[in-house]
Amino acid sequence: MKPLGWLGRNYSLGLLLLGWEWLPRSGLVTADILPPFSATVANVAMLIREGELQWHIALSLSRQVTGLLLSVVAGVGLGILMAWNRRVRAFFEPLLMLTNPIPKAALIPLFMLWFGIGALSKVLLIFVGTIIPIVISSYHAVADVSRNYLWSARAMGDGTGRMLVRVVLPAASPQILAGIRLGLIVSLIVLVGSEMLAGRQGLGWFIAYTMETGAYDLTYASMLTIATIGFCYDRLYLILMRRLLAWKEEA
Repeated sequence: MKPLGWLGRNYSLGLLLLGWEWLPRSGLVTADILPPFSATVANVAMLIREGELQWHIALSLSRQVTGLLLSVVAGVGLGILMAWNRRVRAFFEPLLMLTNPIPKAALIPLFMLWFGIGALSKVLLIFVGTIIPIVISSYHAVADVSRNYLWSARAMGDGTGRMLVRVVLPAASPQILAGIRLGLIVSLIVLVGSEMLAGRQGLGWFIAYTMETGAYDLTYASMLTIATIGFCYDRLYLILMRRLLAWKEEA
């Protein structure tokens, strides 16, 4: 089967947007509850023209990127160490299994108490919320690398560091990148939730503010902005993954 075009691959998204436009115009739902998609896009454009939206976007994304980068560096590193060292795994595995089921929203009041309502609490929440899936995916990715590859590298005289760079990371990269992809979306969710409950700036705060003031049309505009950012993140990351893993398809 030949690959479909972008529209064909995302027809469900098109149906969703058409339904969003049609429902309020048909009268089944009032525009106060659900403004049409076209009106929501117009509100996004208005907020951009006024310069208000860009400030909140820049602030939120700076927090998200900082927290995510910290979790990627720490999470991938810890996952590799857990796969290669039994003592490290024995120490951290119970902690990960204990803390992983805790809803990240439940941590927001605690982080507010410990670190205030500024950027630090948001960055740390994103770090805590995203590091566990990255650690787990990195651990399993490295642990699943074929022992034959490692034995061959040892036979060729590769040391631990050289073997890690030449054998382990290339073989484990698809699963590691998949874990980072999950962390990317989770980081956006944690960010918005923390800003809604404990923030004075940012996209999450803007959603809460417009809800409190009854400006529901702007609430939908900010939600559409967040959804668009998440969608673009995911598409761009998939493109990056395909380029980074092009060697694997060729092999």
